[in-house]
Amino acid sequence: MKSLFSLLVHFSISLVSSLRPLNLFIIILTQTLTSVFLLDNPLCISKLFKIIIKNNCTDFYFFVLATVLSAAAGYILNNIFDRKIDLINSPKRGLFTEKNLSFLCFLSILFFGIALFLSFLISLQIGIYVFLSIALLIFYAKYSKKIGILKPILVSFLTSFSIILVGFLASFDSSILYCFAIWAFLLSMLREFIKDFEDLEGDSSQNSFTSVIHLGKRNSILFLNFLSILLILSILISVFISTNTILNSVHKMVMIILVGIFLFLLNNKQFHSSNKPYKKLSLFCKIMMLVGILGMMVY
Repeated sequence: MKSLFSLLVHFSISLVSSLRPLNLFIIILTQTLTSVFLLDNPLCISKLFKIIIKNNCTDFYFFVLATVLSAAAGYILNNIFDRKIDLINSPKRGLFTEKNLSFLCFLSILFFGIALFLSFLISLQIGIYVFLSIALLIFYAKYSKKIGILKPILVSFLTSFSIILVGFLASFDSSILYCFAIWAFLLSMLREFIKDFEDLEGDSSQNSFTSVIHLGKRNSILFLNFLSILLILSILISVFISTNTILNSVHKMVMIILVGIFLFLLNNKQFHSSNKPYKKLSLFCKIMMLVGILGMMVY
């Protein structure tokens, strides 16, 4: 019989894992780099470890925390609603059992509540934006397996909107900010489709209606090709609407090369005959997203 301590440790590890800490870290990194490099606001880093009063820097911390808590609460809710499917797609995940649901629901509500409180502290406008984002997260958690292609569109919109909101917070308008928001949208679309390919077995067994089931495997591959080409075109177009330096030109070339590799793997039959090809493509999408985010430092 397991000791209480070992059960608590196992529960804590499972809980942290379910919150997808890598994704939460990417959110923090994205919004921080957006503020510092795209919006030229280094104040928020220089005062990070100082006692500060209410100002734009404090607002930024509150906003990032509100975004992270909202995302974490959304992950918890999503896992609650998808727990039966996860038994097939992710059998090692044992946290979301019936006896834990009440606590997990409470935790999700608590995170959403704190996020709303912090966002309304910043301003009424930001509070309303965060409230609407939370409403979309709840809708996504409950209906993500029933809304077909709307699922990746919704996730991608929220991803890109989290970048644009940093600009709203600073009352800053910039063409490169919208370029990164568009790239974030398209990269998220790619990854969400790949994730639906990964989960196809479990989703099919539960009569789900995801993007891949909605379009079919062949049409989904064609759509991924279209999105990839659109992403390359959007990077090329950005050359003409933003200031170009050697470093950010190199970043754009690297991104185009990475998307080209993704296209090659996506359409390579030999790659698809390997073990878990969509899991590898999902990891490659994360690499592309990380390279895209880090590229903010050279703009």
